[in-house]
Amino acid sequence: MAVESQGGRPLVLGLLLCVLGPVVSHAGKILLIPVDGSHWLSMLGAIQQLQQRGHEIVVLAPDASLYIRDGAFYTLKTYPVPFQREDVKESFVSLGHNVFENDSFLQRVIKTYKKIKKGLCYAFVWLFPLTAQQGAHGLPGRKQL
Repeated sequence: MAVESQGGRPLVLGLLLCVLGPVVSHAGKILLIPVDGSHWLSMLGAIQQLQQRGHEIVVLAPDASLYIRDGAFYTLKTYPVPFQREDVKESFVSLGHNVFENDSFLQRVIKTYKKIKKGLCYAFVWLFPLTAQQGAHGLPGRKQL
C-alpha cells in the first residue's frame, strides 16, 4: 500500500530535476593531471563536453609528455621534469614489445614489477615538485596553500 500512495511523485520529482537542473547548476574549475598515452586520448571527448557545459579546464602535464599538447577547449600548463620525451617514448615502446616475448611466468612477473616500479618513479618525479611547492606534503619551510 505504501508504494501505491506515492503515485507519480518520483516521476514528477525526476522531471522537475531534469528541467531545473541545468538552470540551477553552476560550472566550475577542473584541474586535470592526466597520464600520458591512451588514458589521455580517451579523456579528450569528456573534457570537450565539460568545456561545452561551461567548465574551465586546466591540464597540468610534464614538458616531456608525448601526447598531451595545447588544446582549443582547455588550458595547458607544463612543468619541467629531469627526463626527455625520448625516455618516455622508449618506456612505452618497451612495454609494447614485452607483451610478445616468450618468457617464463616468473620472468614476466619480474619484468612487470620493474616496469611498474619505473612508472611509479616517473609519476613521483612528475608530481612531487608540484605538490611540494604547495606544501601538500607538510614539509617544514614549504609554502602552505
